[in-house]
Amino acid sequence: MQRDTHVFAAAISLLIVAATAAWFVAADDQDAERLGPVHHPAQDAIVQTVDLNKIESVQDIDDRTLTVVADGGRRFRMTLMDACPELRGATSVGFVTDGWHGLDRFTAIAVDGRVCTLKDFRPEG
Repeated sequence: MQRDTHVFAAAISLLIVAATAAWFVAADDQDAERLGPVHHPAQDAIVQTVDLNKIESVQDIDDRTLTVVADGGRRFRMTLMDACPELRGATSVGFVTDGWHGLDRFTAIAVDGRVCTLKDFRPEG
């Protein structure tokens, strides 16, 4: 009789574990559908850095895009979050950075008193 009780308890325990595992699998599938696929880190997630002291030129392409030439001719493309109309025809552009030395994708530009934040900063080509 006692042996039957142990077998019954083991069977119930096994059913509880199986039901819990099935619930986690179902919940995971629902989360995957709701949240969408997880992508591998994109190239633009890698922070490119340029020394501010090595910038040779900055050229506006349009009111959202700049080309920065630095460090012996290396070219970088800066894309702004929003249009920055002050950029067209500006004679100077300032960089708003976290530190005093580096230019990266977390930088913003200042043109005629307006700060325009970056969306992307990557090597050209």
